[in-house]
Amino acid sequence: MSAWIWMAADDAGMNEMAVAQVAQISALLGCPAQIWCAPDFEADAHACFAGLSVKAMPQFWDPDPGSYASMVVGHLASLDCVAVLGPHASWMAHGLSMAAAVFGVPFYSRILLSHAPECVRSICANRACESVRISGPFMGTVMPGCGAVTAGAWHVSSCIGAPVGGFHLPESMSLEMLVDDLVSLDRANVVFAGGRGLGSRENFDKLAHCAECYGAGLAASRLAVDLGWCRNDLQVGQTGRAVAPDIYVAFGISGAIQHIAGIQNARKIYAVNTDKNAPIFEFSDFGLIADAVQVIERLLNRVGE
Repeated sequence: MSAWIWMAADDAGMNEMAVAQVAQISALLGCPAQIWCAPDFEADAHACFAGLSVKAMPQFWDPDPGSYASMVVGHLASLDCVAVLGPHASWMAHGLSMAAAVFGVPFYSRILLSHAPECVRSICANRACESVRISGPFMGTVMPGCGAVTAGAWHVSSCIGAPVGGFHLPESMSLEMLVDDLVSLDRANVVFAGGRGLGSRENFDKLAHCAECYGAGLAASRLAVDLGWCRNDLQVGQTGRAVAPDIYVAFGISGAIQHIAGIQNARKIYAVNTDKNAPIFEFSDFGLIADAVQVIERLLNRVGE
């Protein structure tokens, strides 16, 4: 194996801290890094990563995870490398995890430290850390800073399986884009999210229709997903995805800390719940004690006015 790849998407991937991280990971993997960047950042990348190979990638910047994964798969299939890493961001984590699934290699997010022959990553909202022993190709995202492990965090160990000789596309597998009418959660300015309080899949479907009418993204709590009311890629929270819209509206969501972990970067949080003691109200900028389904129906009725 000749190199590994650092995805220098923006300023987060091209600064003194990133240079230190690249050097540290190169020592861990025992090979140099190749820098991938958008054409607009090529000059900056050459200046930042002096002496390293820099490659400008057309259509590199695409916050849509599916499109980003397609770009990575298309360019990586013919290369000889041991890892693909980049600065942690929601869209990059989603895109690289999809690409890793295509190649059948592990994906690890929120990597904090790299000391041969293992790296340490943050898990459980930085309440714990995991040591991962590197022994084969993988993809992942790296947190800014080095050594940023929370004091007192629980520590667990894991490992990546035996080397498989780089990234190779299975002959029977390809990456296909699934297109639907939902607004991308990564791009939505407003997100409507539903939880168990909606009571049924029929009511969740009403929320989906409401989100479509108002041009909002659609999200769900873990319980709504577990009940089979919607796809699992709509799940927001510690075990799902993180969102950062201007407005996040929670319909029938109690507000467990695992869910809050995924919405803490929203500018405004609105909550609708019949339980006045629901934890979600502690984190909300505006709370409405009401039946969430009735509120959804009233919003739908206003569409035709």
